[in-house]
Amino acid sequence: MKQLNFDFENCFGISKFKETIDFKTCNTVMIYAPNGTMKTSFAKTLQILSQRAESNKRKGLEETICDRLHKDLPVKSNVTLESGAVLKPENIFVANPDDMTFDAAQSVTTFLASTDLKKRYDTIIKIISGAKNNFIKQYKKISQSTDCETELVSVFAEKENSSIYDILDILWDKINNADYPLYQIKFNDIFDKKGAVKDFIEKNMTSLNLFVQRYNELLTKSQFFHISTDGKTTFGTYQAKTLSNGLKDGSFFKVNHKLQLKDNSNIESFSQLNERILEEIKTVESDEKLQATFTKILEKLDSNAELRAFKECIKDNMTILGELQEYEVFKKNVLLGYFSDVETRRVLEDLYKQYSSNKEDLMNIIHEARQEHEKWKNIVDLFNARFYVPFKARIDNQEDIILKQETPKLSFVYKKQTGEDIKQSRDEILKILSKGEMRAFFILQMIFEIEARKEKDEESLIVLDDISDSFDYQNKFAIIEYINDISNSCNDKFKIILLTHNFDFYRNATQRLRIKKFFMATKEKEGNISLHRGPYIMRTPLDNEIKHTNTCNFISMIPFVRNIVEYTEGSDYDDGNGKENNDFMTLTNCLHLLDRTNNLTDIDIDNIIRKHIKNKKYNYITTGTKIIDIIYDEARKIINKEKPEELQIEDKIVLSIAIRLKAETYMRRELLSLGETEESLQSGENQTTKWIDKMRNRLPENTVLKILERVNMMTPECIHINSFMYEPLIDMSIRHLVKLYEDVNDL
Repeated sequence: MKQLNFDFENCFGISKFKETIDFKTCNTVMIYAPNGTMKTSFAKTLQILSQRAESNKRKGLEETICDRLHKDLPVKSNVTLESGAVLKPENIFVANPDDMTFDAAQSVTTFLASTDLKKRYDTIIKIISGAKNNFIKQYKKISQSTDCETELVSVFAEKENSSIYDILDILWDKINNADYPLYQIKFNDIFDKKGAVKDFIEKNMTSLNLFVQRYNELLTKSQFFHISTDGKTTFGTYQAKTLSNGLKDGSFFKVNHKLQLKDNSNIESFSQLNERILEEIKTVESDEKLQATFTKILEKLDSNAELRAFKECIKDNMTILGELQEYEVFKKNVLLGYFSDVETRRVLEDLYKQYSSNKEDLMNIIHEARQEHEKWKNIVDLFNARFYVPFKARIDNQEDIILKQETPKLSFVYKKQTGEDIKQSRDEILKILSKGEMRAFFILQMIFEIEARKEKDEESLIVLDDISDSFDYQNKFAIIEYINDISNSCNDKFKIILLTHNFDFYRNATQRLRIKKFFMATKEKEGNISLHRGPYIMRTPLDNEIKHTNTCNFISMIPFVRNIVEYTEGSDYDDGNGKENNDFMTLTNCLHLLDRTNNLTDIDIDNIIRKHIKNKKYNYITTGTKIIDIIYDEARKIINKEKPEELQIEDKIVLSIAIRLKAETYMRRELLSLGETEESLQSGENQTTKWIDKMRNRLPENTVLKILERVNMMTPECIHINSFMYEPLIDMSIRHLVKLYEDVNDL
């Protein structure tokens, strides 16, 4: 990936962009794009191209690239390598810090997974997964549980985060050391997930106790049923039904087996057994006291779907109520009772044997996985150490990520101002972070994604879209430091395009990262976008104007020197004799229409500049020409250029000064004709704004006001270049100023 060719047409806000970016001598390229030029559209186009990877198609992430206003225009969105081959979607990553839906969790899985451990783990899991699937399928069939695996683990696990494999020894031991009756019931009819049945039983324990008491009395009197004195051994109506179901095929009696009851009577056929059982059950269940209590219980079971299902279950098996005094114990017995089914027991035995024979190897692998934590630990530690945010990140389920390819469970410890630490989930932490802090959270996601790509054998194009926006300086420099790390330590694996409209970041990142290729994007009149080598990286403001003082540069220095005078001597400085700062006011006469504006010459201004700029390279040659004429003449030269220089702040300053002076000249003339006086026009500070207000009051419907409002909005930021890093000068299009100058000139 030594060279990338971009050919975009009608991609959102990009009409046409055809450029080649060469990475032969550097891995990182900086593009400064003023607002409205190309940055967002360029990043979004590449992001959608990246979503055409198969993994993202399956997630349904793919969008459509189109012109924002004319969606039917033909689209080009080609990115090719030096060989002519198309850059593959999976080799593109666009980091957009405004996208809070981006989650690199799956990428974390990639870089945390040790290839060797994963292969060994998968080999064993493949062996036992078939047995497990057969077991779950059969157990679900007999229990009719909606989630039998979860039910088994939650009931029999002895520690948190256990799996079905962790309870196999427990299950196998229990069913081999005791007999459990097989209850022919739907598990969730009694043990519902909402806990409605359990809650009902706890609230109606008195009625349940009355039922159990009478039921036990009937069993004690019976010559057929039985209950031990301690109540632990019971042969009741349900057990009798189970016995009948087990012998109903008649094979037991066909080989001349017999059953001898405790009254010494013999049962020699299934029909005889069934008849006796039905008779004994009828005797118990038809008892008036038992029926009365049972009916009262049934009457309370219509309030919700879970209780109605429970009601239908016990209507057919009323004596199950006798088991529910110890709800959780009965739950265990029911789950274990399902293993009395021959097929269910067989599939459990198969799973148990498969797992037992591989358990030692599996445990060794898991132990190694727990030790292999350096990758993720270093990354999380890097984030926690470099970025100043009120939370610390950590990954909870480390070995599951490595071995089971589970999605990482990121947790965050939020530090309150009181010093208290509070653990938060991803969703919770996003609700309480500021915009800058949320962007830092995104940086963590981005780091995960990039670290995952380090593990791949292929190169990647990484596009970072205003990655430091809304950051404080500490975090801004932290992200620059991380970009430097990946740019220099990945053996040319990553090609990075930094996009920004933040001039401070453009300069800082370019200098600190020693970027050799830095561009500024410009939009031509036809909408075509091109990249030009970016200026203003290693120089101080107006350094070029001082060293190469042509007429345009000379004029553009006026507001700069005026600011220097303002900072060093003040705007209201006097010499002790009541005289105001003559240099400051003289230069102000060049920027506003004042009493000396039409009389000042370049000699007057040159003297002030030489006084305050002690630079031997300053070499402007004066002619004695009036300064206002020089300003207007230079402005005409700029607007007559076939292709105005988008990146030259000097031209923008000159145009802004000319626009201001022409606008004030027009307003002065109009206001005097409308009744204002020279005295009333003396406004002190903010002259342009105050004159526009007077125009608005006298001519509220005048269409010229719209032009004057544009003057007031656009020119101050360009003339007062002490604005932050003189970014407004860079951002404002020269074409906007040319159009405004033409409009004002026509007044």
